[in-house]
Amino acid sequence: MRCKRHILSAFFISFFVCLFLTSALWAQEESDTWHLNKPITSITFKGLKNIKKSELDGITSSFINRPFTDELFGNLIDRLYALDFFDEIEPSAQHDRKKKGSVEIVFKVVEKPVVSRIIFSGNNKIRNGELKDVVSLKVDEIFVNTKMLVDERAIRDKYLEKGYLDVKVSSSTSEDEDGIVVTFKIEEGFNTIVTDIAFSGNRVMTSKTLASR
Repeated sequence: MRCKRHILSAFFISFFVCLFLTSALWAQEESDTWHLNKPITSITFKGLKNIKKSELDGITSSFINRPFTDELFGNLIDRLYALDFFDEIEPSAQHDRKKKGSVEIVFKVVEKPVVSRIIFSGNNKIRNGELKDVVSLKVDEIFVNTKMLVDERAIRDKYLEKGYLDVKVSSSTSEDEDGIVVTFKIEEGFNTIVTDIAFSGNRVMTSKTLASR
């Protein structure tokens, strides 16, 4: 009799253990996907130092009030990385305490370093101030590597306007305690000056008339 009770007791213990484990696994699975298809009520950032939230609103605003899906979230992450503002983006989803059944997305970010200085080397004919006006990189703004090539072309175009057809521009970076130092090395070459314009084959109009146009 005692043996039967012991077996029966062991059976019930095993049954409830299995039931508990199954419930725990179901609850875990449920908690991992609770945010799916819930409306997104807010998107916030932690760790912003030099980037203003208003600069990110153009990206995040179109995701507000839309249901959370893996595809939607992947699109949001891709667009944030495409800005080239961050070295790291760590996302998390939280329950909206003010609006039940909704989700808040929080991004913990590590910003890219800022531009601490911009140096122009070799520019004797065009002042630093003029060159700073044409480059897109600015001091105290986030350093974006792809802008350097754009700025090389902008500097080159400025020299071409001045008649320096052989100008060469290259760029490099270094780091100091405040951020990234960007250096543009310029080889100006010689200034090309048009001293005379000659026309050939003009029978209807004179060379003087053509030159004045």
